[in-house]
Amino acid sequence: MDLVETLRAQHRLVEAVGGRLTEALKAGDLATAQVALRELRQALLAHLELEDQELYPKLIARARASDRSNEGLVAQTFSDNMLRISAGLRAFLDRHAAPRDLEGLSRDWQHISGILSQRIQSEEQVLYPLFTRVTAVDGSAEA
Repeated sequence: MDLVETLRAQHRLVEAVGGRLTEALKAGDLATAQVALRELRQALLAHLELEDQELYPKLIARARASDRSNEGLVAQTFSDNMLRISAGLRAFLDRHAAPRDLEGLSRDWQHISGILSQRIQSEEQVLYPLFTRVTAVDGSAEA
C-alpha cells in the first residue's frame, strides 16, 4: 500500500471511530464514548505522525526541488494549517482523556468533528492529488 492509500485508509478509520463517538454521545453512553475516544486518539495520532514524518516533508521537498514553487507553497500552507489543527485536536483529546461530562464532550466533539471532516475532504481533494503528481514526476509515487 502506498502512502496516499495508507493515509486514506486512516481517514476512513478516523471517520468510523468518530461516527461511533457521535452515536455514543447521542445515546448518552459514557462507557462507549470513552472507548471511542481512546480509539480516536490512537487513530488520529498515528495519522498525524505519518503526515508529519512522511507526507509533508517529501511533498514540500519534491515540489521545491522540481521548480514547482506554487505546489510547494500549497504544500507548505497545508502543513502550516495542520500544525494549528493538530494542536486543537491534541488539546481536545487531552481535555477529554477521561471524560465524565458528556454535555461538554458532545459540544467540543461537534466543533472538532466539523473541522476534522473539512480537513479530511481538503486533503483528499487537493493535497493527496498534489502529492501523487509531484512524486510521479520523479517516478517515486510509492514514496
